[in-house]
Amino acid sequence: PTQTTRISQSIRVSQITEIGNRAFYNCHGLRGTLTIPDTVINIGYDSFFNCTSFTGSLKLPNSLTTINNRAFANCSGFNEILTIGSNVNSISDDAFVGTKFTSVEFLGNDNIKNCESLGGIDISKVKVPDNYNGNQFCNIDIEKGSAHKKSGLSVGVIVAIVVSICVVVVIAVVVAFVIISRKK
Repeated sequence: PTQTTRISQSIRVSQITEIGNRAFYNCHGLRGTLTIPDTVINIGYDSFFNCTSFTGSLKLPNSLTTINNRAFANCSGFNEILTIGSNVNSISDDAFVGTKFTSVEFLGNDNIKNCESLGGIDISKVKVPDNYNGNQFCNIDIEKGSAHKKSGLSVGVIVAIVVSICVVVVIAVVVAFVIISRKK
């Protein structure tokens, strides 16, 4: 079963504004998904370094402004989407080195001022909103219009397509049966 690690479980969330340097360094016991409170503005260096048991996606809140060196380095369990909140203005080198995110979405409108690279993530494009100003994000090509939108077909559309196909198949079988019965 998937577990969720919430920093708020034993700490008053309304008072957290920073996750300190090396706060959870090498904490292999932190498992499942990670939820960062929406009051956090700074994640210190090595904060979650080598926390290998996190899984899935990571959504960084809009309150966050700074992600320091190696903040999530070697968190190799992250293997889905990294969503970066709209107010991040600094991502240090190697912030995400050793993670396995498959895609990155940035929710802001402007490029991050202090970001040479996306901290070690190996992807070819970053998804940004339609109104994003610029052609790159942290020196990585962008894909406009993808952030904030779900890709693919909705469940309703898929059901309608399947039902339509079933109706066509039933009609074809009935027509074939009628043709065969008339020939006899």
